Order: sequence, then C-alpha cells, then structure tokens
Amino acid sequence: MPGFGSFPTYSDALLAACPKILSYENAVATRPVSPRLRFARSVPKEYCAWIYFTPEGQYEMSLVAMNPNQKEMRCKLPDHVLDPRYASESLGYVFAVHNHPLGSELSFDDIGFIVEEARLHGLTVQAHGKKIDLGIAAFFSQSSTAEVPNCDGFYLYYPRTGELLKWSRHPEQGWVKKQYGRVLLREKPEPPGFDIKIERLEE
Repeated sequence: MPGFGSFPTYSDALLAACPKILSYENAVATRPVSPRLRFARSVPKEYCAWIYFTPEGQYEMSLVAMNPNQKEMRCKLPDHVLDPRYASESLGYVFAVHNHPLGSELSFDDIGFIVEEARLHGLTVQAHGKKIDLGIAAFFSQSSTAEVPNCDGFYLYYPRTGELLKWSRHPEQGWVKKQYGRVLLREKPEPPGFDIKIERLEE
C-alpha cells in the first residue's frame, strides 16, 4: 500500500495497520461533540486488507478494500493480493486485518472467512526461516467522539491453534494479551463450510 511502508516484522506491520485502518471515515462508530446531535452516530463502515510477506523479507499491507454496496457495513477482502512488483505465488499471507466499528469480538463470519483462506494459502507461511501462523485481526477503538480514534486493541484468531485472543493497550502495562476463548471447527457433512463453536474461557 503506497505510504504505508515496509516493516521487518509482522508485529510491526500489524501495529502500524491498526491506526491506519481506524483512520478511515466511519471506521469507528462515534458520537458527535455537539449536544444538539448527542444521540446521533456515524454510519459505521468496515475496511479490510492483507498483511503479507514479500520475497525481499519485508511485511507490507495491501490496498484497503470495502464493500461496494454502501448500505453494507461488512467489507469484502479479495482472496489474493495484487502487487505488480512480485509474482503472486511468491507472496506469503500472514494476517487478514479489518476494523470493528463497534469494538465487538471476532464474528462467526470472520472466523469462517479466515478458515476458508487457510485452505487457499495454508495455515502457516514460511518467513525468515520459521513458520508464522495465518490469522485474522479486528481492530477497535474506544473513542466516543468524532476526533481521530486511537488504536486501543484488536481481537485475533489463528485457525491452526484455535486460539481467540484479545490484545489491549494499557497506559502503564503497554500491550497486554488475554486468551478469551477457543474455536472448535467441524466440517459440515455437505460442503462447503464448517460448523463453528466458540468455547469461552472463564475469567
């Protein structure tokens, strides 16, 4: 993505993608500051992209996609990245990233999407001599006004491990990871698709 930059690690790319995605119009459902409109909210919109590994050993983000139907909130991410600098088969897919305007957890649709993508791209990608898990991340902000939203965290799911994680930014502790559940998958008797069950972990 022009202007986004290349990053030496996937974590750097993920953390840079969060404020970038949240900066788009209506990426966060906010309340306007004006008291006359105190009950109004912006029309929320999802934006999504791929974070991928290049033959040069760097991590980049694809162009951002959204749903062409303006009335639909959920974005539509293409299965493949089009980067004219590289052959398509030379790219490694690491994260499907998007925003959740209301700050909600990963949905069944999110989980089903990345499971299907794992069939296309594999559960892991080889990078810098090690295997990296394919995952999906949903960024969120706790901003309640129309100001530029902060990246307050993201939900993350890895199809290989089944882990459901929440990463939150804390003023004193920095980034804190918490596992809040596990995904159980069972392939449907008549494909395509899976039966998805979320097993929540106790607090």
